[in-house]
Amino acid sequence: MEQWWTGTKLKESGHDLIDLVQRGLQPHNKEGKKIVAPDLAKVLNRYLRLKADNESTEQKFPGIQKSNYKDWCKLNKNRQVDWDVQLVKIDFPDGSDSEIREKYETEKVELERLELIVKRYPNIPSWEGYERPAIPKDIEFIEDLLLKSYFKSEDCLKFEPMQNSNDGPENKILIKKGPSQKAKEKAVEMAKEYIDKQQTNKKLPILKDAVQVIQKKLVDGRRYQDDTIHNWIKEYFPEESRKPGRPKKIINK
Repeated sequence: MEQWWTGTKLKESGHDLIDLVQRGLQPHNKEGKKIVAPDLAKVLNRYLRLKADNESTEQKFPGIQKSNYKDWCKLNKNRQVDWDVQLVKIDFPDGSDSEIREKYETEKVELERLELIVKRYPNIPSWEGYERPAIPKDIEFIEDLLLKSYFKSEDCLKFEPMQNSNDGPENKILIKKGPSQKAKEKAVEMAKEYIDKQQTNKKLPILKDAVQVIQKKLVDGRRYQDDTIHNWIKEYFPEESRKPGRPKKIINK
């Protein structure tokens, strides 16, 4: 058995590459290094550096942890200036000063923002937690990246088998149902129930309404964006129910 499967091979087998990596199949570059999801890669280095800086500052000045960003803003706003119109440095009992506090508070706010992105990925560098882009050009960029990627055959063997068009065992593509795939299947199930209920009541099932209903009921420790649920279930809805706005009421003549 070959050591690597290419993204192209997976694509030609009829599989959605983005869906595969969302389930936990790890992509690698041609050097064999693991590829991190692009949105995570943009912030991860910055996040780790800021986290290390903040922890170092907190160890050096333990009292700084009790500071509050809003209180700091009020204090900073009322600072005095010297004869050169420069802000007068404030010294604090823990040994820190206003310049140290300003850097700490500013970076702490940025760290909290970056942490929201990082926490979406429970098993870095795995792509589990990655959300499919909503913009076509972004989808094209990700698919192109994955087409050029490599996947370890030993990783694939940990996944549940799905037979492709060829019957030989060497042509089996192995897929694991990760948290996002289970959520997708649940969302589709709820969408079908919603459609059946609407049609029973002789109403047109509205895709936008279904997304809102499913988002409230889909509880697995994560919050899936509207666009993600929309892409999961849209193919099950009539074409007229996918358009913006509500359809005109049908009047029986």
